[in-house]
Amino acid sequence: MSLTIYQNLSTFTRLSGKLRLFATPGVISRAEEVMRLIVETYNLPNIDFCNAEERHEHDVDVLRAFSEACREELHV
Repeated sequence: MSLTIYQNLSTFTRLSGKLRLFATPGVISRAEEVMRLIVETYNLPNIDFCNAEERHEHDVDVLRAFSEACREELHV
């Protein structure tokens, strides 16, 4: 992995640590899932977003579940 991905993961890990102070377990779980997906995706072949079939085969919105969990928490 490149230095940039390590820097990004380090930043995300620090943010996840801050979330643990205030967020619900559901939000924390979603944040950890995002980090896992980023690492897994980094090592996959590049996706051709110009190809509609290939674009629809991959869910590229890795933050959706995390965002929804955050919104739910804010409405409580």
